[in-house]
Amino acid sequence: MTTLTRAIQRSAASLMLAALAACVDTSPPAVPAADVCRSISEQYYQAERDVYAMDLATAESRYVQVLSALKSGAGRHCPSAPSEARVTARLANVQSGQLEFLSASELLADARRGEANPTAEDRSVLSGELSTIELVDRMHRSAITGAAPVLTPSDAAPTGVEEGAVHADTGGGLIALSDAQKRRIVADAWDDLAKAAALIRSGEAQAALQRIEQGLRSLQTVPVAAVTMAPRFYLQRSIAQLALGQTQAAVASAEAGVRGVDQVVPNSAVAARARMIHADALVQAGRAGEAVPEYDAAMDLYEQNPVAIQYETAWPLIRFAQAEIARRPDRAAAWQARIFRVAQLVRSSGTVKAIAGAARSFAAGDGDEAEAVRSWKQADDRLASVKGLLLVARRNPLVLQSQLDALEGELAQADAAERAARDRRDRVAPEYRAALEAPVSLDRVRKTLRHGEVLVQILVGKPRSLMLVVQPAAAGGPAVRVRTIHADSGHVAGIVGGMRSILEAEYLRPGAVAIDQFPADLSHQLYRLLFGDLAGLVEAQERVFLVSNGMLQSYPFETLITKNPGSGKGSWRGAPFDYSHLSWLGDAVEIDYLPAARNLVDLRSVTRASRGQRAALTFGDPEQGMTADGLMRAAGLPQGCRAFAEGVASLPRLYGMRDQAQEVAAILGHGSEAVVGPAFTKSYFARHRADLGDYRILHFATHGLLPSSANCFTEPALTTSFDPSGAGNTLLTTTEIRQFHLDAQLVVLSACDTIGAEGRLAETGGESLSTLTRAFFAAGARTVIASQWQVLADETSVLMRAMYRRIAVDNAGFGAALRGAQAEVRRNPASSHPTYWAAFVLMGDGATTLYPGGGRQSSERRP
Repeated sequence: MTTLTRAIQRSAASLMLAALAACVDTSPPAVPAADVCRSISEQYYQAERDVYAMDLATAESRYVQVLSALKSGAGRHCPSAPSEARVTARLANVQSGQLEFLSASELLADARRGEANPTAEDRSVLSGELSTIELVDRMHRSAITGAAPVLTPSDAAPTGVEEGAVHADTGGGLIALSDAQKRRIVADAWDDLAKAAALIRSGEAQAALQRIEQGLRSLQTVPVAAVTMAPRFYLQRSIAQLALGQTQAAVASAEAGVRGVDQVVPNSAVAARARMIHADALVQAGRAGEAVPEYDAAMDLYEQNPVAIQYETAWPLIRFAQAEIARRPDRAAAWQARIFRVAQLVRSSGTVKAIAGAARSFAAGDGDEAEAVRSWKQADDRLASVKGLLLVARRNPLVLQSQLDALEGELAQADAAERAARDRRDRVAPEYRAALEAPVSLDRVRKTLRHGEVLVQILVGKPRSLMLVVQPAAAGGPAVRVRTIHADSGHVAGIVGGMRSILEAEYLRPGAVAIDQFPADLSHQLYRLLFGDLAGLVEAQERVFLVSNGMLQSYPFETLITKNPGSGKGSWRGAPFDYSHLSWLGDAVEIDYLPAARNLVDLRSVTRASRGQRAALTFGDPEQGMTADGLMRAAGLPQGCRAFAEGVASLPRLYGMRDQAQEVAAILGHGSEAVVGPAFTKSYFARHRADLGDYRILHFATHGLLPSSANCFTEPALTTSFDPSGAGNTLLTTTEIRQFHLDAQLVVLSACDTIGAEGRLAETGGESLSTLTRAFFAAGARTVIASQWQVLADETSVLMRAMYRRIAVDNAGFGAALRGAQAEVRRNPASSHPTYWAAFVLMGDGATTLYPGGGRQSSERRP
């Protein structure tokens, strides 16, 4: 998501707040529904405020509750309640803002279908709002793909305030408008702001400025809305004016925006954004000295209000810092520290919070703090589970009203329990939230790094991308090396998308696959583009911790070619499928992937070693057995999801997975157990929940599924065997995984596409590592090895045997074990294509071992 679209996304909230405040209905609701009506209004109002404050996760939760109440019919006696279609549209907006594009698309389609239900008066306003949300959604997606949002000629043309919509009130000089007119004006103004942002991104700043001025004029007729909305218009106007070279005017507009935001939501993330815009305007107006404290104040506020921001928000400060380093090399260290600091604010993956949260839980020990954190986590998981059940049930026409009522009751209880648990957590462990979400300092990261290690952070975005290399405190030279990458997110996404598609084999029939020739020359060009003159520094290390964003999160850096592959005799061109002699980055260094720099600090300075007494618990070879009808009944899926259910029911048996699970258990020994075939069921986890924490490694050799439709299945899952005597379906979902109580050094997902959304990289925002991987970190894993595409059975078995032997015999670090196994597979010309060996990546600290301290006898024991 870009700076501009993030501003629009927050502006939408102020519009919604104003719309709610403008809607006055003097007719009281029916007495029996008074409490319900008040609850719906309060939840809806709070959700709008949450969006305004950029707390999209909380807003999503509130919208779900409002939507559930409306779908139950509870709001039918509430005249001022929002329509289902409007709330659905708001929920779609929030999902898109969190880069959950698949869900956003489904919800927008639902909202469009629901347009016919509101009154004719409201339908016109809703239609306009939906068009605006769809435009904002396109801008969110374009931030990932690098493409410009699609605009129509009418988007650039101001429409003007509808004639006759406004008239003077002779009584007090105010504007007298009906509620419907106010809603229409607010909706049109929101549309003006959204289109202005898209126009600026498309290089049409003058047309954007006209849109902004039109919106401001119309807002003056709705003073309540103007209070919250006008500051966003001023900030967007500043951006447009800067694009037109009107620097002094841009400073004045930004100052007005800062004042307005501080009046409405002081000390917030929105206030931080306002100061970033103001500082950029000051720099371009030649007032750099005044800009520095504004930039620092903005970063302070962002750190106090942990939210996800995108690279384009940070770029003006990065550009300014680089210019200052060139101007005053003697002050380079301070400016490099600023660049690192703002780079840590570019965060969006939920995996960041999951790892940090798990680390804090481990550190809490067995006292009141630990119990409070665990209780809140359990309550939060329960709330998420009930919400998911209710959403699915609402879509199923066969569900009885009594069942829906029961789920509504469960939702209310779960929500109350989560709030109480959260309040207690914050009271008993007040530092938990700060430790969970705050960035870390450059100094702390440097002290965490060891000899032979660096942390590399690559951020892609517009107009240019960035690379940081952080060195240990004991190393000589600068603390952090900064390099500008002369390519934007669109350029990188195009290269990565094409190369990633080549890595995925096409399955023709059992035992037969089609694999495209790997473009080694393009891989080398990408390596030079990203690493440039810092390549030598990176290749000289033993271990690289890699943090990236966007589409780069879906690509294994081990497949980058460090030396020119050539085109003569013996090159890859001469033998298209013999790549064994090429210089891979994976040969030069071990690469461990992290969502953010702070996770390295969490994993090394906070997380204790596992106390598990048994080596490994392995799972494999699920036997489907469940029919499509059975799955639809068990999962509560509507008839429109039959194709999805049939696809799951017809999944082929995974060749060699039973042998793999049993062989891994045999290699690791020390109480290891293999659960395969009909024993590998969901009910197994229910029966053995208390035992899961006694294993240091969990290994899954099964299918990994990602949702093809938000209407059919809303979260990723692993497949298990059909249990005719058990309740439920065969899909082990991320919600259920998060409820495990693991104490694992390592979780391995040797499955089909356990990380990325196959064929949906743009729709997932490149957030490849935010699905099943996130769930296992939240459940208590310290390190996760997972596949990024559908793996090939024979080569995967060879790789897993080689990896686990290194772990069992040498107590090798997990990163070194995986790297050595990949090299072993790669040395065979027949399996040297990256498709065979590069699917698996390690998330976490690759230095982690099965038995810290050098051997099983030296590991921690339970008291």
